[in-house]
Amino acid sequence: MLAATLIVPTQAFHSGRLVLTMMHSFQSGRYLYHSSSNEDIMVKKVLQTHSPDGRHIDPEPILQVVEDIMSHATVAKVSKEHLTGSQTDNKHKSAIQGVQHSLGLTIYNLSHEIMCKCFGDGNSHSTTMMLFDSLGNYSWDAKVVLVLAAFAMSYGELFLTAQFYPINPLAASVAMLTQLPNNMEDTEALKPRLKALSYLVKILVDVTKCIIEFEGLPMQYTTLDIEAMATTKTQIHIAAYWVIKSVVACSSQIAELIAVNHEKMNSIGVTWELWSLVNKVVNIHGLLRKQLDICYEHIEAKVHEKLMQLFKDTHEDNQKVLGTLLSLKDDLPLWDGFTQGQFGVDALRNKIVILFISNLDISLEHLLLIMQQTYDHPHEEERSYEIVWIPIPNPIHSWDFGQQKAFYQMASSFPWYSICQPWLLSLAVVCYITEMWHFKGEPLMVVLDQQGRIICPNAIDMVLIWGDMAYPFSNSREEELWENASWTLELMMDNIDPVMSKWITEGRTICLYGSNDLEWIREFTIMIKNITSSGVSLEIIYVGHSNLGGHVGDITSAIAQDKLSGYLSQTKMQFFWIRLKRMISSKSHLRKDIQNDLVMKEVTSLLSHDTREKGWVVMGVGSSTETITLHGRKLMECLKLFQIWGDHIEKVGFLGAIRKALDPLPHVEHCNQFRIIPHADDSKEGAVICEECKRAMSKHILYQCRVTE
Repeated sequence: MLAATLIVPTQAFHSGRLVLTMMHSFQSGRYLYHSSSNEDIMVKKVLQTHSPDGRHIDPEPILQVVEDIMSHATVAKVSKEHLTGSQTDNKHKSAIQGVQHSLGLTIYNLSHEIMCKCFGDGNSHSTTMMLFDSLGNYSWDAKVVLVLAAFAMSYGELFLTAQFYPINPLAASVAMLTQLPNNMEDTEALKPRLKALSYLVKILVDVTKCIIEFEGLPMQYTTLDIEAMATTKTQIHIAAYWVIKSVVACSSQIAELIAVNHEKMNSIGVTWELWSLVNKVVNIHGLLRKQLDICYEHIEAKVHEKLMQLFKDTHEDNQKVLGTLLSLKDDLPLWDGFTQGQFGVDALRNKIVILFISNLDISLEHLLLIMQQTYDHPHEEERSYEIVWIPIPNPIHSWDFGQQKAFYQMASSFPWYSICQPWLLSLAVVCYITEMWHFKGEPLMVVLDQQGRIICPNAIDMVLIWGDMAYPFSNSREEELWENASWTLELMMDNIDPVMSKWITEGRTICLYGSNDLEWIREFTIMIKNITSSGVSLEIIYVGHSNLGGHVGDITSAIAQDKLSGYLSQTKMQFFWIRLKRMISSKSHLRKDIQNDLVMKEVTSLLSHDTREKGWVVMGVGSSTETITLHGRKLMECLKLFQIWGDHIEKVGFLGAIRKALDPLPHVEHCNQFRIIPHADDSKEGAVICEECKRAMSKHILYQCRVTE
């Protein structure tokens, strides 16, 4: 066991440099810790008071509020300007709202009980043991957090009064009754004491965090070395005692500030006592932190071993797998964005589970498309799968307050489950995800069946393309879907736009086009309007281009203003292009290539046209496989000849007529055929079509000598 020995030069007692000398010794690590059997006796007495009855409180939100109080409790005055628009910090308001009402009463009673003892002549040890008796039914982390919260009430009230009395009559009257000095921040006798008090409170919070960490260790999923566990528990008991005893000492300082003439206070002795406690608690914190790190290393090694074996074993259900992955430090690890409630992994029992793993920078369009594919158009059958979002920042375990805030905002708006506190994920779990599942920042969806077996290492392509139709999201299901799929407008658009879905169902002829060249768009749409004015029924929709940016917004504005054609919203354009690119990805995973797969060939061709040409079109009829993809140059050449091939529309339809005009073109690069047609000066004959390549023939004048017999 350990006890503190404070080493300070004797001459420091006889100068005004006492506090500076003590702070220097404290910061340079010159204080030593020696073992003592007295703490063995103390630990036994503390353990005799410990009789937990299973009641549970979440200590973290209470401690967060305590930290807020400590950070704002200074002697600096508050000006009227500070009050304007500066209301209570609501950062932890939602977290603390869940604290039981009876718990608030417990904190209030503890605060008054401690202050009453401190105003009397109570011994600090006996007061400390009295508090342990009062809190015997609570866990170790709850004991220290409740006592710290009780002290924070008194501490905060004191400094709140000190801050506001210059500008608030109520605060001034309270300060008068408590006999607080009007210039508390300028009182030389108080400065060293307040400095020591501030240091002590900060280190008490740090030790309390360690105790909370220990109580939250995932003992249910792994076992610690017996010796390591025993050593750590002893450190926890010692730490709890000295935190509570230090709180009693701090409360005594608050009582003395209120009750004693400040000019006559024994500042050197009091400051000495506070810095002695700082030294004691700093050493305890160092030892406890070191012991906790040993526990973490042991646990992470055990978890890693368990994970490596877990997916090799056969299980009755998915609870063991999900518990090890998600619940190591939280019994209720799931946050449901739809119901705004917290759940355990039992909510996922007997269901297919999609572990959606991404960083916090995932695009909004990807998220919206996943929601549309899985929640906006669900199966008629009862939902038998769930999505769980596991965000992992880059670099891993680099969560700061801004990232936590961003996570909460996103998780609360999603209809699926999210990890409540992803920063509590075991490092072994995160490493397993990055190493074994190859997570490198790009979002992936690992699918587990009802027994926790991996049936698809990454189903994100499947989900973005097929949505709920891909259930149960296995590799075999992906192959089955592609075997039954054809290159159609329905495959390209799916349910991206309800109006287009209706047109496809009705069997209308639809023309999708893309370009980032407004002049080409104007020329193309004018030609199409000339064609539709002749009675051809054709729906024209602009779908942007693969490199969407601000320029697309300018183009759609011009299209809308000049009524050139219909167009998708930018979000739906994103959906369109994401789906096409995911088709390439999905086909690649299935080892398909453009030589033997029509869908891959068509998508690759379309993406190629979009990057190399001024524009492109895909035309199709309803949900049929009758489609044509053309790049801009060939398309414009074809449209200019509408008067030639347009007569075929009535017989073979619009697409059939275009195909009839285009079919020979890919087979003949150059045609040198010629025809000699008698010419008269008054001839009105129009364009002549080549019988070989079906192109319009150019007119040349041939002079031939008349041969007479």
